[in-house]
Amino acid sequence: MNESPKLSIVEGFLDFVERFVPLREAYLATLGGWGLEARVWRERGILPERAWLIESQKAFSRQLISRFPFRYCSSLKQFPRAFRAVRAGSSHGVDGFHLDLCGTYERSDTFFNPSLPLIKESRGRCFAVTVADQRRNTSLENFDEITSACRTHFGASADALFAHLLATQQELARRQEDSSFDPEKGARRELGLVLRLWTAFSRHGLSPDLMERYVYVSYRQNQPFRMRTYFFRLGTSYAQERVLLRVWSESPVYLMSRGERLLVTCALQKETMPVIKNAASGLKGQHSYAKLSTLCHAAGEEFVAALQSLEADAELGRRVREAFADYGVTAAGVPAAVAPATGTVFDHVPDKRMLAQLKLLVARSEGPQSFEVARMQFASDREVAGVAKKGKFRAVGALYAHTQGKHRPAFIKRAIGAVNGQGEELLKELARIYSRIEGVEITPEMLRTEACLGTEHST
Repeated sequence: MNESPKLSIVEGFLDFVERFVPLREAYLATLGGWGLEARVWRERGILPERAWLIESQKAFSRQLISRFPFRYCSSLKQFPRAFRAVRAGSSHGVDGFHLDLCGTYERSDTFFNPSLPLIKESRGRCFAVTVADQRRNTSLENFDEITSACRTHFGASADALFAHLLATQQELARRQEDSSFDPEKGARRELGLVLRLWTAFSRHGLSPDLMERYVYVSYRQNQPFRMRTYFFRLGTSYAQERVLLRVWSESPVYLMSRGERLLVTCALQKETMPVIKNAASGLKGQHSYAKLSTLCHAAGEEFVAALQSLEADAELGRRVREAFADYGVTAAGVPAAVAPATGTVFDHVPDKRMLAQLKLLVARSEGPQSFEVARMQFASDREVAGVAKKGKFRAVGALYAHTQGKHRPAFIKRAIGAVNGQGEELLKELARIYSRIEGVEITPEMLRTEACLGTEHST
């Protein structure tokens, strides 16, 4: 079995979790299967008492138990009860759950959904789901009902979303040079998954804050299977249709091929230009860059190609305006790839790793695409991510993780001490940034109390 793409997915999900919680402190769960994920856990030093393998087939389960020291559960449906029994008296949940299915989500959602509260209770709140395209999919058989339900829940945006999904599948088919793949069926499968996940998330008071999509071919007994994996970082607010659709349509799509991760640019055809107005109507409150990205994906391939080529450029704002002026589009107020906070307080931070942490926070507050650009930028900076060829994204993820959760008080204290008398200004800026990230108001006084700072430390 060729494990290369799947191995990259498994390692990538651990890196994804590590953005939000250190792996040695994370609680993890996955479906056991052939043991690939368990092997990676062992290699990455995951603590056995914090990791669960769920496997219902006795033959697989016996092999897993003999090879790996992790905890086991024989039923996905019973996993929440088993986890809570072992964690009696603790409120900690599952930081990273990979629902690694051999089939489709539609056949397993009723067994998995009871585990969503465990993800909600955790610090990491990371969820990945892997599905196979070749399996029988009820979304194809019941597509009329799914379309009707999507229009009921999502309104006019449902048609725009399906057009985006179809454009994505068409571009993937072109990149993979696979004439046997039907993009229409691929889009229908994904629309069914959107509906199912939205229903599950909203039922448990969850909403996706960040998302990544992966497509690849996995092999079992020399037979190819087209697979899709979705990474989510979930927020603890009730799912709103416009939030889910925005995060889904703005999330990066990666094609795993020949050991490489290729970012796929998907765009609608120009004849669908009227959808721009529909897309723009739901964008109030978004950062200007997120608005521009959504409009570009709705406008056409030329717009998206221009945006992609300029994303990581230091003069992003000026060049995007010039490029899109040729198409009669105004793109005012576009930020740089990693925009500094307002004011000049960041100019007083001499330590480059500390500055990287602050800029990662800013990028995270601006949305998933800005954060992804920031991660790529700092992963290529030797002073920030080190010189080793492997683990650069992991190093950047660890930097960001140490600005969150239980690490936040110490980070705030270090940051205040690093700005040479500009502590009060930085405290106000951090309060603004954390408020945008968490979706609730956080005041400088709250951060001061959290970090046990006296007035003298912030002046």
